[in-house]
Amino acid sequence: MHIRSLATLPALSEKAWLRLTLFTVFYWVQGLPLGFSSIALPAWLLAQGLTPMQVSGLTGVAGLPWAFKLFAGPLMDRFSVPAMGIRRPWVLGMQLMIALSAASLLFIHDVDTELAILTALCFALNSFAAAQDVAVDGMAVSLLRESERGRANALMAAGQVIGISTMGSTATKALNSGGLPAAGLLLGAMILAVSICTLLFRERPGEKLMPWTGGQAHPEAPQLEANIVKIVGKIGRSLLLPMSLLLIGIEILNRTIAGMTIVWFPDLAINRLGYLDTSWADWFSILGAIAAVLGVFCGPLIDRLGLKRSLVAALILNAFVYFLLFLSFDKLANPSFGIFALGLMQLALQLMFVCLIAIFMTLCHAKVAASQFAVYMALGNVGRQSGIFVYPICKDWFDLKGLFIVGALGYLLCAALLLTFREASHRLRLERLFERDSSK
Repeated sequence: MHIRSLATLPALSEKAWLRLTLFTVFYWVQGLPLGFSSIALPAWLLAQGLTPMQVSGLTGVAGLPWAFKLFAGPLMDRFSVPAMGIRRPWVLGMQLMIALSAASLLFIHDVDTELAILTALCFALNSFAAAQDVAVDGMAVSLLRESERGRANALMAAGQVIGISTMGSTATKALNSGGLPAAGLLLGAMILAVSICTLLFRERPGEKLMPWTGGQAHPEAPQLEANIVKIVGKIGRSLLLPMSLLLIGIEILNRTIAGMTIVWFPDLAINRLGYLDTSWADWFSILGAIAAVLGVFCGPLIDRLGLKRSLVAALILNAFVYFLLFLSFDKLANPSFGIFALGLMQLALQLMFVCLIAIFMTLCHAKVAASQFAVYMALGNVGRQSGIFVYPICKDWFDLKGLFIVGALGYLLCAALLLTFREASHRLRLERLFERDSSK
């Protein structure tokens, strides 16, 4: 296609279908390194004779960037190439770096002697994927209409789950047929294919496709902040606004319960109910993917009901599921009922995840969207890790059955707190905060 003809292609800000499609694809890309480093690679390395300690060390280091991705936000809110779009240069750059890291796998042939290098490459893969996540979230905050956020977040969440599943399955086959070089080629080819889409479409009309083509910054694009210290200061003050603190508290409580389930559910399934670990893992993955797809169909309903009402409904649904599991605890040993209960819970959690991401977007200001949203997500991860650590204590206090009552009450408390959320009040305070800072 000739460069001039590319100028006629629509920009993301102009077409809703294009925004929704590309954001879903971008989230699919983010799932690929996760699927490779957390599903395919651990299983393959264990089959190659590496010890569980060696494999857990690699996967632990590989996952670290997702906990620290908030540090990328201030850089993205300070530096960019506005003539090419505020976030698009970062998205494109991170995709190319993921592809380059994947290509580096071609040079690893002996995992026993090159495990440290492989670990570093997996860390790099996830660092660039997490950074792309921050850039895409910032782009979504500034480009999505309020009426699209439910649908968009349902699609993006599904995209990441499908990306993880896609790479987990295909990379396992590639590793067994051609080792790390084959898996690197597969991952790199997938990323480069998406990079072509990133090259073809602008954020806003009139912007440059590439540095050497014609175009200029769009007048309605968010203006970059000139000072990282000011960015951090504005984010800090934004986080301390009443509605922001309210949602942070709800998210931390919600994610604490979710963090407990990471150890709690396998403990219940394997040690109490007698399920095989392989059966548990298979069903959990399959039902999670199904829930993600079903969540996509709920996206338009979320947009119609509104984010606040949808999130309250999702929290109450979660509470209902937990009460149901408490009352039917003895039936969980029946595989049919256990699979049904787990599937219902996965769907409820997916709906809540979609609504929470969308409502956090409403808290962000376009000027610091990448940083602010990354901080919100990082604080949620604090709650998740806290849940993992407090699980043994809660288990001793309430036992495995009683924890369902704790979870149900926790979700009902979140729903009650959310009823006091006022988005209009937050938007007014946020705009006043940024206007006051701009006048200084």
